[in-house]
Amino acid sequence: DRAREFHWVVDMHPKAGDIIDLQPSVQLASNLGHVGIVENVLANGDVLTSNLNWGARPGQVAYVQFSPGAGVTFIREV
Repeated sequence: DRAREFHWVVDMHPKAGDIIDLQPSVQLASNLGHVGIVENVLANGDVLTSNLNWGARPGQVAYVQFSPGAGVTFIREV
């Protein structure tokens, strides 16, 4: 909601450079949710993302593949 207040685009169509927003407990996100950066949109529609503090890697960048779908949005400036 805050992104929309600042007139950013929030949708389900990923582009490289977007912020991926995972709702709580979606695709192994914590109960608080998770955000990362879309590095690449793969041919099958999944996204490869860079993430800080994902899983058991505190303080490290992890590259993780996610699937667009329920509980997943993508945020970008207009």
